[in-house]
Amino acid sequence: MVASNPETDKVLGIVYSISNEKSSVEATGLIGITKHFSKVNPSACSALNDIVLVKTEKELLMFFALMVFKFDPDCLISYDQEKKGLYYLVNRASSHGMNYCEMLSRCQLELDYLYEVVVFTDFELLKSTFLTR
Repeated sequence: MVASNPETDKVLGIVYSISNEKSSVEATGLIGITKHFSKVNPSACSALNDIVLVKTEKELLMFFALMVFKFDPDCLISYDQEKKGLYYLVNRASSHGMNYCEMLSRCQLELDYLYEVVVFTDFELLKSTFLTR
């Protein structure tokens, strides 16, 4: 089995789950690159509340950072956190000149990147029961 290399292998999609004990909010979703997820049938994805398609890996990473900013989670948990998951995202973001640790932090030094996320319009919301609340 060949392992993914964050220096060369792009992130094609991010699946997320949001849970909040205080307000009982739970949502699952997918952020994916259109080229690889354009044939997704939203009605066949009953387990997903939201499906967002973006055009590039950079937009995918920025959209995920925006979600983290919007929902302000107490913790981020990922698969094999020390070697993959968030570590992989941080390395891929750095290949786009982004400081992903700062972008995902609650102690952000600057929020200029959020303007870039909000301004780009090349995303398609295929399905949404949670993000549009």
